[in-house]
Amino acid sequence: MTNHSFTNLLFHLMWSTKNHEPLIEESFRIKLSRYLCGTVKGLGGVPIQIGGTRDHVHLLYVHSPKISLSKFVSEIKVQATHWMKKSIKTSFPFYWNSGYQCFSVSENKKEQVKEFIQNQSHFHRDQTHKDEIIALLQKHHVPFNHDWVFSSSYTMLLTHLVWSTKLRQSLIEPDIQKKLYSSIGEECCNKGGKVIEIGGIEDHVHILSQLPAKISLADFTQHLKTTSTRFIRREFPSSWNFEWQSGYGGFSTSVSMSEIVQKYIKNQEHHHKSQTFDQEIEKLFRM
Repeated sequence: MTNHSFTNLLFHLMWSTKNHEPLIEESFRIKLSRYLCGTVKGLGGVPIQIGGTRDHVHLLYVHSPKISLSKFVSEIKVQATHWMKKSIKTSFPFYWNSGYQCFSVSENKKEQVKEFIQNQSHFHRDQTHKDEIIALLQKHHVPFNHDWVFSSSYTMLLTHLVWSTKLRQSLIEPDIQKKLYSSIGEECCNKGGKVIEIGGIEDHVHILSQLPAKISLADFTQHLKTTSTRFIRREFPSSWNFEWQSGYGGFSTSVSMSEIVQKYIKNQEHHHKSQTFDQEIEKLFRM
């Protein structure tokens, strides 16, 4: 691999108006959508599809690895509120609810989510926004409180991480591997995340994890690398020169695809021996 990092973090983000009031009028909805897309770009993201109704917004976008989700949402809400008050002359105060919902999306599910957002007006002929949120939370296996659906934030950010040892050296020996994986899992929890699956071979590691909303992917990955390097050098003195490559790969994963990714990670040794591994993922890993 390389000292460069490659990421593709597709997120489906939703948030609603204060008290779920129908404040987003047709007369300025397109202007608001354009402003929101510009704000996404200003925060390092790439807007793909935006939509919603009079009381909420849906956004499918590529998230920057350099900013946490919570900071991203806070910025986009604050800037949009300021723009509304300054540019749109309304007869009512405009505010957003404090909470939001966000789910990771696999590349092969992007068009499906785009279509869902495009068809919001049709979808909400039969369902309320609360019904929609609850259905999505249940689909993504996210625990929630019915009384705090709008004011609380709920996320399921599954991320497939891959990174290698310095110069692809075969440094992860069998006696190191198990303890290394345990250490990474513990540090992931310390940062508010969770390791779903971890695996690899002697020169690289794959992790499927839940990314915490309050830390950027870049900082999260760097923390796991730094702490695991210290752990190996401390626990295995003969590996005093252990070092990770500075780059990494990070790819969002839909819940519906998580079992496939888990199986792929769990069977890394077999994949590499039989050359049946995912060519696209490994191609990035070797660039």
